[in-house]
Amino acid sequence: MAGVKEELAKKAESTKGETKLTKSMSIADLIKAMEPEIRKALPEVITPERFTRMALSALNTTPKLRECTPMSFLAALMNAAQLGLEPNTPLGQAYLIPYNNKGMMECQFQIGYKGMIDLSYRNPQMQIISAHPKWSKSSGKCLDVEISS
Repeated sequence: MAGVKEELAKKAESTKGETKLTKSMSIADLIKAMEPEIRKALPEVITPERFTRMALSALNTTPKLRECTPMSFLAALMNAAQLGLEPNTPLGQAYLIPYNNKGMMECQFQIGYKGMIDLSYRNPQMQIISAHPKWSKSSGKCLDVEISS
C-alpha cells in the first residue's frame, strides 16, 4: 500500500497533458484528473466514467471521506480499480472506510465478503462456494462463518 501512495504522490507533483495535480485540489478534482490512470487500472467490465461516479458518490454518501488525506483516498480507490470491485455500492463488494490514524484521517480499502466471493468465482477452478454458521455450543451464538469451496 505504501508503494501505491508513493507513486500517487509522485504523480501529483508531475504534470500530465493539460492537467496539473496540486495539493490544493479537492479529492473530487483529483479523481477527475486521475481518470486516465484509473482507466489503465480498471478491467473492461467497469467503465472509467462509471467508476468515477461511484467514487464521487462515495464522497457524497460518506462525508468523513472528504476529511481523509487525498493520497490515501486515491490509493484505496486504485486498489478497488485494480481488483475490479465496486466501492461503496449496494453490491457490497468493497468499501472505502475513513480511519483516524494518529490524528490524521486516512482512507482504507476493505474487501467485502461479496467481493471475496466475486474474486473467487473469477478463478476457473472454483465451482461452488458455500458458507455455514459456526455456532457456540455454550452460548448458542454465531461465532464465525466457515466458507468452503
